[in-house]
Amino acid sequence: MTRLQIGLKSGSKAIGASLWSGVKGVVTTPVNEVKKKGAIGLLTGTMKGVSGLVVKPAIGVLDFFSESTNGIKNSTQSAFGLRSAVNKNVAYEEGSDG
Repeated sequence: MTRLQIGLKSGSKAIGASLWSGVKGVVTTPVNEVKKKGAIGLLTGTMKGVSGLVVKPAIGVLDFFSESTNGIKNSTQSAFGLRSAVNKNVAYEEGSDG
C-alpha cells in the first residue's frame, strides 16, 4: 500500500467515524442531558445533538483532506528521497534577515 493510499484510507476512516458520531449524538446526547438536567435537558440535548450532526461531519471532511494531503506529501517526499519538506531546525547562517 502506498503512502498516498494510506492517507486516503486514514482520511476515509476519519470521515466515517465523524459521520457515525454525528448520527449517534442525535440520540445519545438528549438522553444523557435528560438524565443530568431533567426535562430542560431534552431541549439542550436536542440542540447539542442536532448541532453535532452538522459540525462533526464537517470536521470529518476536514480530517479527510488533512490525511489525504499528508499522504500526498509523504508520497512525494518518498519519491524524491526527502525526509521533510520543511525542516524547522535549520539555522540560516549567511544572508539571514533575522
